[in-house]
Amino acid sequence: MRRLKWILVVALSCLAACNYTVGQCWIDENGNGEPDPGEPGAGGGPIVPPGGTGDNGDAPEKEPQDAQDPPVCNSIGSYSPSLFHFVTTLADDGQGLAGGWQEATATVDFVDGRQDPPASWSCTVKVGMAVRSSILGKISPSEAAAMTVTVLTHASSVTMHSRKSWLKALFCQTLEANMLEMFGEAYNGAGARVNAK
Repeated sequence: MRRLKWILVVALSCLAACNYTVGQCWIDENGNGEPDPGEPGAGGGPIVPPGGTGDNGDAPEKEPQDAQDPPVCNSIGSYSPSLFHFVTTLADDGQGLAGGWQEATATVDFVDGRQDPPASWSCTVKVGMAVRSSILGKISPSEAAAMTVTVLTHASSVTMHSRKSWLKALFCQTLEANMLEMFGEAYNGAGARVNAK
């Protein structure tokens, strides 16, 4: 029940949107993978809220997306699981309650438009977790990626909005701590480890 409640909180926070942008992609309102003319841009992470006149960050200008690489965000602004390609680094021998280990690394770009000029930086995020968990069972690479981007999306928003401005090193360190905490709350048993720098 606690896990379902946490997932609901994540979903609602994604829908609430944020005031910073990440990467180059657009909100796919029409579902065809193409940017909608006149729609605000979105980053590879939590999206800029449409409309409004507050002091939040502005949406980036639209730029062509590489046709070979799909955008790494979707219409609610969460990261795409395609960002994290989990690879087994220790095979599961089938012994004991849990086993194996898998890891993925991705570089995530952030732009904080709340300051003038906007600040930008990136964090290299490395995530590892069990291949087979005593609580969650077998965790496929695609499931590991889905878990990771759910946590990353929520942790990015919480981290960004916890201060008025950021230094890269401090942001990445705080993002790491928030991701570890959220993994423990949402996916207890995955044994997730996070390194962000």
